[in-house]
Amino acid sequence: MSTAIVINQNEERKDVGSIIVTTESETDVDQVHSEKDPFLEWSLTMDPEKILNSNIIRTSSFDYKGLPRPILIKEDTTGGCGGKTWEAADVSCNYLIWKYESSNGNAFKGKTILELGSGTGLVGLVLGAMCNPLDANEIVITDQIPMLSLMEANININDLGRIVKANVLDWGVELPHWLTKTPDIIIASDCVYLEIAFQPLIDSLLLLSNEKTEIYLCYKRRRKADKRFFTLARKKFTITEVTEDPHRPGYERKGLHLYLMKRKL
Repeated sequence: MSTAIVINQNEERKDVGSIIVTTESETDVDQVHSEKDPFLEWSLTMDPEKILNSNIIRTSSFDYKGLPRPILIKEDTTGGCGGKTWEAADVSCNYLIWKYESSNGNAFKGKTILELGSGTGLVGLVLGAMCNPLDANEIVITDQIPMLSLMEANININDLGRIVKANVLDWGVELPHWLTKTPDIIIASDCVYLEIAFQPLIDSLLLLSNEKTEIYLCYKRRRKADKRFFTLARKKFTITEVTEDPHRPGYERKGLHLYLMKRKL
């Protein structure tokens, strides 16, 4: 498990103005798992007069058992909700550490790993700190342009530039020129939350993968509409819940799930 310590912090509340997404209805929200969920408020704002956005600027230290040192993470939500770490990233980190240790360090040896919707880059940085350059072949953390400088800053403060790279990857469009090989492993944490992005995410997963690619999707159930993502995804991918994770009973109680997706032949 992990321990997060805030080193410095500057938070101010301001009215939401720019993040407004049309949704089916307020009753679409899953009350069991999304009550007072700040991620949902940031991402599915329906009334900017009623919902306030917390602008967070801080640096935190994430100490995971199994890592040689804590991971420092700068968080800045000026560019969007991806600028903060969320629960699904923590689930992914703990599982990947367990998978690495239970394989005696062989789980990611020689693998090309790509993270989608990285935000702060925490998951990719944990992988980078765990795998020396002789283990994983390449680790690339990706997001949209507003997150690029934050990802690069977090790579630099953790001195992981030898193994972790940051790049821009938008969903639902042609793959960027910098991407020259098919990833062996794709990681996506808390990427299923905007219905308008369901199909673009699936389209990108199809372009990025082949039948051998392992896709680890960590997801928090918030809205009934999220089922549509899985309905669409199952047309092209097999989706299996990861049951081997020893941390699973703890995070499932919070509505979090970890899946392994693979392209259908």
